[in-house]
Amino acid sequence: MNTVKLADLPRARTEPLLGVLCNSIDRIVEQTHRSVCEDRINVFDQARINSFLLRPRATDRPLMVKLLKSTYKTYKATWKRLICFAHRTVQPNQPVRLRHRFTAAQMTNYDQMMASAERLSNDESASSDYFRETTACLDRDRLAFCISLLDHDLKACLFESTIVGFLAVLGIDEVKGVLRDAYLHADPVGLHQD
Repeated sequence: MNTVKLADLPRARTEPLLGVLCNSIDRIVEQTHRSVCEDRINVFDQARINSFLLRPRATDRPLMVKLLKSTYKTYKATWKRLICFAHRTVQPNQPVRLRHRFTAAQMTNYDQMMASAERLSNDESASSDYFRETTACLDRDRLAFCISLLDHDLKACLFESTIVGFLAVLGIDEVKGVLRDAYLHADPVGLHQD
């Protein structure tokens, strides 16, 4: 497998657990969007989220929930590809060696997420209480893993971060074997695939 393929979406037949994780991303993004649209996020939390925006008086603006469906589709595709990349690169038999390594917290969260994904994939009865509990557990574990990826202190090499490695891989032009030009705008990494 070449480096660019590490960030591909899952192959349904050979990577069923990655499919389970990708479904979790869909659920979480859709649930979060519904919570914001239905005002289930209190005003103080919305103000705190908006305070991360780097524009004056960001707290006066509501959360941006009226994004196009294609924007959400792109967000979800990017996170799905990141999860696939992280999973594939941590495999011991992976022939492509990159510089990033999971921190202890990331490894713990990854192991919990994968254990939940395995439990969910082994439960055939989608209507059972166990299935619903396992789905909720997987979604929490997957979210904790994503947060731990974002919360990576860079102390030495920038490429120790899984996210930095992932973004670098997205920048590779597979056909030319070089980094893409920075000025490319029209879906340079193929995130708008159906």
